[in-house]
Amino acid sequence: PAHAVGAEEPGHERYGTHMDDLVLIHTAPSTMAGLLVKGRLESEDIPVFAKGEIEGPYRFGPIYLWVPRDVEVQARLIVAEMEAGGMALDAEDEAGAERTDRA
Repeated sequence: PAHAVGAEEPGHERYGTHMDDLVLIHTAPSTMAGLLVKGRLESEDIPVFAKGEIEGPYRFGPIYLWVPRDVEVQARLIVAEMEAGGMALDAEDEAGAERTDRA
């Protein structure tokens, strides 16, 4: 589930969650785009706090992603790589994923 800015997230006690400790690193145009970026950042052990229409029956509108100030540079590099297509699957990766799904 999404976490509002300022909310505490278990497992990330070392990061302050006061608004002054967070920086806005990405504004996604849709819930799906926001969740993809959030998931990628979290896979790199970067705590992400999301604000916007991320929950509820009518998910629409932008999603704002915030991270602790001390991981801002790392998070921005990951987002930039995603936007440049550097993390896209190639045909070989997709074929491997399909074989795994069938197994």
